[in-house]
Amino acid sequence: MKSRLKGWAGAVACASAALCTLAACSPGVESVAQNQRTAAPAQAAAPTPSGTAQPATSRPLRVVVIGDSLSTGYGTSPAQAWPGLLGEDLQSGQPPIQVITAAANGAGYLAAGDGGETFMSEIEGSVDESADIVILFGSDNDFGADPADLRTAISDTLVASKILAPHAARIVVGPLAAFDPDEDDLQVIRDQEQGAALDAGVMFVDPILEQWVSSPDSPLLGPDGEHPSIEGQQFLYDKLKSIVVWAAPAQQPLPST
Repeated sequence: MKSRLKGWAGAVACASAALCTLAACSPGVESVAQNQRTAAPAQAAAPTPSGTAQPATSRPLRVVVIGDSLSTGYGTSPAQAWPGLLGEDLQSGQPPIQVITAAANGAGYLAAGDGGETFMSEIEGSVDESADIVILFGSDNDFGADPADLRTAISDTLVASKILAPHAARIVVGPLAAFDPDEDDLQVIRDQEQGAALDAGVMFVDPILEQWVSSPDSPLLGPDGEHPSIEGQQFLYDKLKSIVVWAAPAQQPLPST
């Protein structure tokens, strides 16, 4: 993790200061901008000199998924995981949507998963200026991390995503569930993600507050009581599809849901 982050040190430090200044002036900058594009698509494309609107671009909309085993299909399969379902459903849209899944089992903002992957290294390996939407989902793998260290790692990861994909909408989705009120670690992770997202001016989605999974015996969870079942992956697909549709640039209309 340290060696992967070292190369970003100078760029992250400079961009962090710039983003913090921006966030202080206009919290929720990216989500507000996305709302404006969605609410007023007619203003998204400037008129041509002849006075007619420019045609919408037909290039694929690129959605990059950064995450952990919630997004890999652990316990089911990659094809049954929500990113696979999303890509299969929307690839034939106009324009088509390409979903790139960089998630790795066991990964977190600090925790190293399969192949030593963290959310930072996933971004480094999959995000570039062609990305339109970057979704960061999870991670309870950061259980027990020092909150200050975790906050720094989340902020650095968001800065890196901004540097690599300056025009992409970024969406942070917190950990999936917390059922034991005495178990504070998951909510600490959620709080650090929410704070870092607010500082960076990006959208934050809170599955704990929204009670995406209502109980430990929910049919949305598989036999291990932690990872999504097939039904759970379908549920996540429905949730994340609505978020992608909301965040998509208005000049690249998606199929109706």
